Amino acid sequence: MKFVGMHRVYARFRDAAALRPVASGQFLKVVSFAAIGVMNTAIDLLVYTVLTVALQIHPLTANVVSFSLGSVNSFWMNGLFTFRRSGSEFVRLDRFVRFAGVTALCLGLSTLALHAALFAMSSLAAKLCSVLVTFSAGFLLNKHFVFFEKARPGEGSRMHQEGKRKHALGARS
Repeated sequence: MKFVGMHRVYARFRDAAALRPVASGQFLKVVSFAAIGVMNTAIDLLVYTVLTVALQIHPLTANVVSFSLGSVNSFWMNGLFTFRRSGSEFVRLDRFVRFAGVTALCLGLSTLALHAALFAMSSLAAKLCSVLVTFSAGFLLNKHFVFFEKARPGEGSRMHQEGKRKHALGARS
């Protein structure tokens, strides 16, 4: 099996994202988040397995390390592709601090789910359950708290703009 460098993997994601229609809607954001989530989960599960099986580290400790590494990849990939940020818009301290807070919250959810599931199933099955628990929370928190779209000065929020448009259409009929 030929090793493909991470820079090539990132380049393929970048190129694929460039082909995506601009007005792709919410569905494609969820699909992109899920696809990147598969990569994050692969990193998470691989590190978790190495730590718990090969190095005999306790599952909850291994979860913290593996989840954190997957989360760093998540920030990078989702910032660039799912939520389309670049340059100074992407690399901002306030955005990273919000991401760290969301990651800590999701890590807490993941650890609670893992701890509860360990009573009923194997370590790897419990880890998979914890991944399922954190997916929805991670998407919603990243979308609305980390990578949210700020309104331009004078425009108001997107919801405000849609309300104004609907009001104007209702006044015409």
